[in-house]
Amino acid sequence: MTAYIGLMYKTKLIFTAESHPLPLEEMHESLGLVMVDPVQDEFIVGFVRDAVRANSVIISERVPGYWWGDRGKDGKVGQPAAPGEKVLLAFHAGGFVMGTSRPKGSNDIVISDLLTNSSSHFTRVFAPDYRLASSAPNPIANPFPGALLDALASYLYLLKLGFTPNNIIVFGDSSGGTLSVLLTRYIIQLISLKLKFRGEPLQTPSHVILVSPSLDWSTSFHHGPESSYVARSLLGSLPPESLYTNAWLSPASLKISEEERRKLYAGFPNTYIAAGEFECSIDPMKTFYEWLKSSVAVEVSVEYDVIPKGGHDIVAMSFFEPERTELFKRIDKWLTRTGF
Repeated sequence: MTAYIGLMYKTKLIFTAESHPLPLEEMHESLGLVMVDPVQDEFIVGFVRDAVRANSVIISERVPGYWWGDRGKDGKVGQPAAPGEKVLLAFHAGGFVMGTSRPKGSNDIVISDLLTNSSSHFTRVFAPDYRLASSAPNPIANPFPGALLDALASYLYLLKLGFTPNNIIVFGDSSGGTLSVLLTRYIIQLISLKLKFRGEPLQTPSHVILVSPSLDWSTSFHHGPESSYVARSLLGSLPPESLYTNAWLSPASLKISEEERRKLYAGFPNTYIAAGEFECSIDPMKTFYEWLKSSVAVEVSVEYDVIPKGGHDIVAMSFFEPERTELFKRIDKWLTRTGF
């Protein structure tokens, strides 16, 4: 297993955006590829802007993403939203260092089964291939906030197509769940600055669905951040202690001050958190649930669902049945119950 993981990290032959078998242009029609415009400079603020500078993150890169589900009458993807149409924005797993959203890739069964089980709510999913981070022994590339900028660009792309925020669900499993939390929190920060997009005030998505979100990277290593490939890759040039105390990196770290915790997640929309009973990182998920529940308005639904005997990210494990399908069904019922 160690050799297998080492091969993935060192060669990127498996599970990464670099593993596309065809040039991007040739995949457009067959796999539903579109290229999303990058985030404009005015939307890069606060600590995120500081991290962009510290890590020399490129802000002008377009984002590849894949449409799943219904196509337009011409057979093409990326058609404007129909009146009242709802959509899922999905972020894949992979610890920010591997994974892909392309069809027949590592996240295929997750997105296809989301469509199958919630077709009464949405018939299209947009899944961006956000930038993957890397560090030694690979070249240093795409540390924080590269993935967050790509996530925001993808959300703004949906708004540009005519989807309204109250018709958008954000979904993520494992590190994709982390990214979903960061994106929602960042949108709330932009809202507080009264920023507009295409003349309209920004709003949060209607619902956020998190399956096994990785919410405290400070627990992912035994000998300091330098000993963890994921930690090194996320940090880039940021100080190692950031993984303990900065909510942009570890959203549920117990080292975050109590004063900061109280305002971290105010303004969050309806949120569903699914965790496996036997996950190593279940404690940060429970912590996040408690912080979130105490921060939002009473009418906001915050659901915490523990899957008995479940491990990490069961939606990505086709063999974990019937629990996996039952989770998809509970998520669908929650969407109905909460008015989506």
